[in-house]
Amino acid sequence: MSMADPPLDTAPFFSDDSEVEAAEDEGTVPGQQDEEEPASGVSNVRALLTVIVLCYINLLNYMDRFTVAGVLPDIEQYFGISDGKSGLLQTVFICSYMVLAPLFGYLGDRYNRKVIMSVGICFWSVVTLASSYTPKKVSGLRSSYLSLQY
Repeated sequence: MSMADPPLDTAPFFSDDSEVEAAEDEGTVPGQQDEEEPASGVSNVRALLTVIVLCYINLLNYMDRFTVAGVLPDIEQYFGISDGKSGLLQTVFICSYMVLAPLFGYLGDRYNRKVIMSVGICFWSVVTLASSYTPKKVSGLRSSYLSLQY
C-alpha cells in the first residue's frame, strides 16, 4: 500500500454514481428504504403506546411523591403534630423511597418487568386510595410512631 492509496476502512462522504446505478438496476430509489420490521420485534405503534403509558405512570408517581410536601401543613393540623414530627414523616417517606428504588431496579433487571410493574402499580394505587381514608385516630401507629418525643 502506497501513500497515495486511501486507507481501506474509510468511506466516501457522498455517494458515487455507481451506487445510484446499482439501485436503479434493483428497482429501488436511493434514500427510499423497504419497510422493515424493527429489530426488537415490536411494532412502532405498540412501542409508542408503551412509552406514553410509562410516561403517564411516571408523571403520577412524581405527583404522588410531592403531594405530601404540598399538604404537610394540613397534615400537621389534622393529626395535631409538630413541625419536627411532620419533617420526620417526610424524611421517612423519602428515605424509604431511596432504599427501595435500587432494590426494585435490581429486581426489574433480573425478573419479568411486566409482573413487577403491574404488582407495584396495583399496590401503589391501593395504598394511595387507602391513605385517603386514614382516620384521625390512627390506632397503634399514632401512639408509637407519630408521638415521638423530642
